[in-house]
Amino acid sequence: MASELNCTQFTEPWPDPGTPGADDITIPWLINTVVKAYNPYHYYLLTSMVTFSFISNILIAIVLSRKEMRSSGTNVTMFFISICDFGCAVAGLIQVFVKNYSIKYSLAGIVLLHMTVDYLTVLLHASSLFLAVSLAFCRVMALKISNKNRSQWQSPKYAVRMAVGLCSPVVVSASSILFMNSVQEDEEEGVHLQISDLSLANGCLYMKLILLNGDSPLLLYVGVVFDTVKTDG
Repeated sequence: MASELNCTQFTEPWPDPGTPGADDITIPWLINTVVKAYNPYHYYLLTSMVTFSFISNILIAIVLSRKEMRSSGTNVTMFFISICDFGCAVAGLIQVFVKNYSIKYSLAGIVLLHMTVDYLTVLLHASSLFLAVSLAFCRVMALKISNKNRSQWQSPKYAVRMAVGLCSPVVVSASSILFMNSVQEDEEEGVHLQISDLSLANGCLYMKLILLNGDSPLLLYVGVVFDTVKTDG
């Protein structure tokens, strides 16, 4: 199915996993080898990391939410980041629990829960990355402008504005995927996730563009870091 729709890459589709053609390609073979070796330890490692993230981000959010800490725009942005990371940890714990006790899609509610948790994971993780870009951008602007307006870019008000401005497009693009797909149930196929025609059109182009949008914070952050180094120099 993936090879027919060309959803797995941008150029020529690879053969489906497990087929003779896939065994002759180095990259799929390497990926399958790593996955098979890692798979027995996945549940324990994932549970440990998610639990640590859950506890640590609660503590970070508690510290940064104190009144004396909220006077700094940097602390406000870091508070938002900790909330996003905490949400990712909660979603991760839900994924561990649901996938451990519901291997098959037996109920429409389980499918909807899977889809919602995956949506929240992507949304909160991408928002956290954009907030990191916001943190670096405000730092650059505080270094570049005059002393008179420097404090404005380090104020909580500007931190909130930057957070809303950068995270709003993430919410819109991620939400479009959530509402485009739906949970279907019939006698022949049972409960399944119905992927929209737009998601599958043109070799899943829309889905690929949404995934590439998740890499944009990294590019923005690298640009801001180089600009910061140049300004400090």
